[in-house]
Amino acid sequence: MPDRFDEYLNTAGEQIRWKRARPALLAELRTHLLDQQDACLAAGMSREEAQAEAIRQMGDPVTTGQGLDRVHRPKAQWGLLALTGAVAVTGVILRLTLTAGWEYPAGTEAGTTILCLLLGVAALFGGYFLDYTVLARHGKALFLASAAVGFVVLPEIFPAAQVSYVFSCLYLAWLPLYAAWAYAWRGSGWLGLICSAAGLPLMAAICLRARYLLASSVWITAAVGWLLLVMLAHRDWYGLGKRRTLGLVLGSGLLVSGLAVGRALTSDTLRTRLEIALHPELDPLGGGYSGSVIQRVLEGSQWLGEGAWPGTRPYEQTMPACGGDFFLTTVLHKLGWLPFLLLVLTVFVLAGWMLARCLKQKNTLARLTVLAVVLPLALQAICGVIMNLGFVLVSVTFPLVLNNAGVVVNMGLVGLALSAFRQEQLSGQDRAPGTSGALRFTRQPGGVLIRWK
Repeated sequence: MPDRFDEYLNTAGEQIRWKRARPALLAELRTHLLDQQDACLAAGMSREEAQAEAIRQMGDPVTTGQGLDRVHRPKAQWGLLALTGAVAVTGVILRLTLTAGWEYPAGTEAGTTILCLLLGVAALFGGYFLDYTVLARHGKALFLASAAVGFVVLPEIFPAAQVSYVFSCLYLAWLPLYAAWAYAWRGSGWLGLICSAAGLPLMAAICLRARYLLASSVWITAAVGWLLLVMLAHRDWYGLGKRRTLGLVLGSGLLVSGLAVGRALTSDTLRTRLEIALHPELDPLGGGYSGSVIQRVLEGSQWLGEGAWPGTRPYEQTMPACGGDFFLTTVLHKLGWLPFLLLVLTVFVLAGWMLARCLKQKNTLARLTVLAVVLPLALQAICGVIMNLGFVLVSVTFPLVLNNAGVVVNMGLVGLALSAFRQEQLSGQDRAPGTSGALRFTRQPGGVLIRWK
């Protein structure tokens, strides 16, 4: 590039504070300068005259750089950050206050809970300021490395029960990595589709590696991964034709789902569990015990305030996991329907807000990343509420409120999703990571007006 253009671009670049945006913006500015130079050369100017005229038309480099800086700044996501933090803080306060004084089961340990909240806030902002496109640049390596860690390393380090706890917190983190894995196979035909689809049973196998892992972890992982694959098929990501790819993905997913449902309906054990979940009174001292106790809680609950408790033993000694997976039931019993609904609706508002923003994303990587976070968040919330209202079929931890380590992981993942929103100025329609959308340079008497096309 000519020295005069180098000097101009260096000066303009010094005014652009967003380092990730700087290379792409200067590349577009360089292209515009070269186009102006070519136009001047075609008009009969010498090369030096053409360069000088191109720079004159572009205007003062400091002013131009400042214009680029104004156009291209990260979009702060203070609303979503504040809402996420508010949910997590509310969960900690409720857990510390409602379980205070419990001897058996023991109340929430304040020091550990507050420490995990602080770690969650750090994870939230860490994900927020992370360049999420690093997942695309290293998608294959990251996914395979995480699979090796989950399938081989963790089971060798931790005993079975601890592995289950670790997986119950970390399995959600594999979904953004799976999204990056599937994204990385763009345009690679049948090989890409097969490799992307193979990631789903691989994740399920990793989850099943922990023998005591909750079944919810497996089906949430499989369902979300399949929906991500459906989205890529709809965009003909692998170059095989939209109808063909979408038909294969939808057909195979429905076939596997049908086989799973058929297996559940023909299995005496699973059918019995479903019947007891629907009618816990059939086995009130066995599999239906939790559901039966919840029915008593619902019968005595008030709109606001502590509900009536007919039991001879204290509530906390009767309701299983009342400080854990069934903590929402505790909120309902101790505080009433209004606080319960406010807490639940706040999480649903957060998930719905993120999903609405996600659907506006034109860049496939940004949409995949956000969906890999918001879909499991919503599924956890829905299933957690259903379970805490008495339909106890599978155990699901309500997100951002329960499970100290789970709160940290979920907050970090929400931060990662917000990173895509924060950098959406750089997220054009499926451009390579780090590239910019086209700019429009309009000459004015005082310089050049820079805005998006």
